[in-house]
Amino acid sequence: MKIALVHLNIYQDASLGYQLGLASIASVLLANSIETKYFVLNDLDASDIKEYNPDVLGFYSIETQAKYINNIVKEFPNAYTIVGGPYTTLCPNSIYELDVDAIFRGEGELQLLKFIQSNLTDKDLAGFVFKNQKHTLSPRLTETELQSLPVPYRGSYINDMLKHDTVKRWESKARGCIHFNVTRGCPYSCNFCANSVYNELYGPSVIYRNLEQILTEIKIANETFEYGSVVFADDILTIDAKWFDEFMSAYRVEINKAFAFNSRVECLTEQNLKSIQDMPCILLRMGIESANSEVRKSMNRPMPKKDIEETFKMCHNYGVRTCSYNMLGYPGETPESWKETVDLNMRLYEYARSKGTEHLGLLNVFYPYRGTSIGERCYRENWVLPDISTVSPHIECGLTTPWLSKQQIIDISAEWPSVLNTGG
Repeated sequence: MKIALVHLNIYQDASLGYQLGLASIASVLLANSIETKYFVLNDLDASDIKEYNPDVLGFYSIETQAKYINNIVKEFPNAYTIVGGPYTTLCPNSIYELDVDAIFRGEGELQLLKFIQSNLTDKDLAGFVFKNQKHTLSPRLTETELQSLPVPYRGSYINDMLKHDTVKRWESKARGCIHFNVTRGCPYSCNFCANSVYNELYGPSVIYRNLEQILTEIKIANETFEYGSVVFADDILTIDAKWFDEFMSAYRVEINKAFAFNSRVECLTEQNLKSIQDMPCILLRMGIESANSEVRKSMNRPMPKKDIEETFKMCHNYGVRTCSYNMLGYPGETPESWKETVDLNMRLYEYARSKGTEHLGLLNVFYPYRGTSIGERCYRENWVLPDISTVSPHIECGLTTPWLSKQQIIDISAEWPSVLNTGG
């Protein structure tokens, strides 16, 4: 049986990339002698997949990719088709919107392996959803199970990704980056994030791969590909301060390649920053989202504004370059409250310069994902525009709220200060 796993990377302004969950599934199937290929589609040309002629066609999907998946599966009438990812996990009724045989909810490595080994016949496996049947949820992997997984598969498409990535990547001198995950889960439940739904379904938790796994994976990538920097794609790498310090100590000795990672204001300490002193940390990313306290409260991000500013400045005091995540258009955001976000970022920019480092800002436009509490509210209130299915999420606007119209969001986003531009 031949398996094709497909990552759609077709949004006009999106950087070329790959999906780590699919890479992990591919590694599990290959380790069990199941013929598997991973495809990254930067357009709707599925000719390479047709040439492979798979028996099973599996997709990772966010909500806005459903229409593209439906277009592709029409070209494979004889393949068994499955879709997993945030879209299907958050929206089990997506089984009726996707023209596929099944969807999957939850973490798929072990359950998909069992399904393939059953020759696609075991329809009682948790996580699989079929039309006109009660839906189920795959059990979350335990830490022991996570640590037993093989190193995620990275095929030749990584070289293509790095070769054709035309985005000017300041963080790696235009040489591209490769992403790695070392944890799973996030204990926080921001209302706009899929993690809020995962935590409701499973309970909040964070599990860790072991250090040897992670270091081995990076060493393999270093031996196989020419690239500029490691990016740890975990939501928050510093939740366990002791683990982070141990990890950075091992990374310093065995890898010491340029790296970037995500943290959070409540989870970053001065000791964390001391542990990366004199290391090639090229970027530390944290969410501001909104500098307005009422908007942050409605996002379920209640950290005080003073703590946000002091934490970023603490990074600058240690010479660490920072990048903030900022969300425009969240319900309740007004032009006045958004100005607070711009002003805070500019203060951080000036402070960073005074310390000989840099502060950058990433502007995201709010997208109302169904299944999240705020996404469902947007649909109930009729704030979502009819053309929502055509927008690029986080880049283009798909709603008008009582506080900001679509045109206002477009105009305000165009005024984001150029000095904060992350360059991709």
